[in-house]
Amino acid sequence: MRGILIAVGFLSLGVSSGLLISPIKAQTNPPVRTAGLEAQDTNASASLLGQFRTTVSSWMYFHADLYLHNGVEMRPLTEGEVKTGQRGVGGADDGHEKLVNDDAIVTVVPSRDADFRGLFGDIERATSAFKDMKGHKHNEPGATMPIFRLMTWIDPQFVPGWILGGMVIARDTSDAGTKKSIDFMEEGLKENPTSIDLLK
Repeated sequence: MRGILIAVGFLSLGVSSGLLISPIKAQTNPPVRTAGLEAQDTNASASLLGQFRTTVSSWMYFHADLYLHNGVEMRPLTEGEVKTGQRGVGGADDGHEKLVNDDAIVTVVPSRDADFRGLFGDIERATSAFKDMKGHKHNEPGATMPIFRLMTWIDPQFVPGWILGGMVIARDTSDAGTKKSIDFMEEGLKENPTSIDLLK
């Protein structure tokens, strides 16, 4: 009989402690707002719409970068390239180098001195948007602002659009430019309240 009472006591202690832990779970593991494609996964039509919005925003982001680099497609250095000491195209000489880190990017089509393909590399450089980007010039970043505004309207969860768009606006160092940049970033934060990138 005593053993049964002890077992019942342990059982009730286990049940009551489980009930006490449940309210703590909501505090230690709060619900996270999903962003981008995952936010649209409620049903098939919403998922397709979400994928379309994200695809269009990514396409516009890519083309804003293409405009900035005069139509030459760029890519970041790989880890292997960094380990072997390869350097990027180098900073631009037009005062826009604060907008992009040109020391960490190279042209998608390699330059002649970095290309092992010989004649085939020469053909690609002659038939694609390629030019030697060492000491290159950027186009005016402010002209891309309508693209950033449109991409964030199409997909408000596209965080890179908010970040780089805010940087473009902040190039105007006057009080009005600073206020516009902060307002733009705060609008992005309202759409993405859990984004650490926008909270920086």
